[in-house]
Amino acid sequence: MLTSLILPVGLMAVIGWVVPRLLAGVFPEGARPLIWLGVTAFVLCLALSGMLFAVLYMMGGAPVGEMLAEVGLWPTLWHFAKRGMLSAIVWLPIMILSTAQLPGKWTSETW
Repeated sequence: MLTSLILPVGLMAVIGWVVPRLLAGVFPEGARPLIWLGVTAFVLCLALSGMLFAVLYMMGGAPVGEMLAEVGLWPTLWHFAKRGMLSAIVWLPIMILSTAQLPGKWTSETW
């Protein structure tokens, strides 16, 4: 059981750390862009963690294709989005810390 938790939790932690860092190269420096970066990072982390759960379901042998065929696209997406929201307990604090450290690397704006 423990080994089946290490990989997903580790991947979610990495997602929470890396996504804001990657977005920092796209967003300009400043307080407002930092807020938008945080919102964008949240949405991306939510989507990525939902996709991670879909992949983990498929790796575990769950019939995701049958689930799509039986209940449709939107209920299936909602199911994995809920899993992504529940996993925010892992990646959200890491994402917040990663985003909060970004102003220390600014060169043209001051916090």
